[in-house]
Amino acid sequence: MEVVERKGSVTKSKGVSMDEALAMAGFGPCNVVLILVSGTVLASFLLEILGVSYIIPVIGQDLDVTTKEKGVLSAVGFAGVIVSSHLWGFLADTHGRRKIIIPALLISFVISVISSFTANFWVIVFLRFMVGFFVSGPSSATYAYLGEFHNRKNASRAIMGASVVFGTGGILLPGLAYIVINQGWQLPIPLLGIIYRPWRLYFIVCSLPGLISALILLRFPESPKFTFSQGNTEQAIEAIQWVHRFN
Repeated sequence: MEVVERKGSVTKSKGVSMDEALAMAGFGPCNVVLILVSGTVLASFLLEILGVSYIIPVIGQDLDVTTKEKGVLSAVGFAGVIVSSHLWGFLADTHGRRKIIIPALLISFVISVISSFTANFWVIVFLRFMVGFFVSGPSSATYAYLGEFHNRKNASRAIMGASVVFGTGGILLPGLAYIVINQGWQLPIPLLGIIYRPWRLYFIVCSLPGLISALILLRFPESPKFTFSQGNTEQAIEAIQWVHRFN
């Protein structure tokens, strides 16, 4: 990779490694925002998959479900993750991390909203399977995306920071469920044949971090290391310059 330096009226052009170029971009506000957003993406995975467990005790007030069926609903999200994990890894390595993370987060949000308004239990089960299917991609590609914006010195620190945000999401999950699900309001929707209660809203609340993260990532470029590995040197340099400009 060739980097141009200008000092006074003298222009110097020298070749540097990707790691050196990322170090020259610095570590600043841009990196901090990316760490927070990446951690939120990981937390959204936790909320979408484990959040269903807090709905199980109250779902019976609207849907006639057995204990076995409740167990199916709790586990089906993990099934979606397992089924899709290899596919997302392949797509992220061939098409780019950002091209996987953003669409998958947006689609999982839409599916969560639809499941929130669904009257049939088995349709909800299928939709939660699809949520697990799509949220699996961002949860794995985010680690690569975040790490590839940092040099070797800072990559581990950045991933550790995102993991702290991820863990914080797990800590806040029970409190979020307590606040939302324990509300006593209800909204009849005759057109759909449902009574909209807080447990349905909780589906949407758990998907909001993913939506917010996707919208923020629209402002970020593709990983410089990935674009460089694909032979797009100019695009990789532009991504590094973008990071440097915001730092």
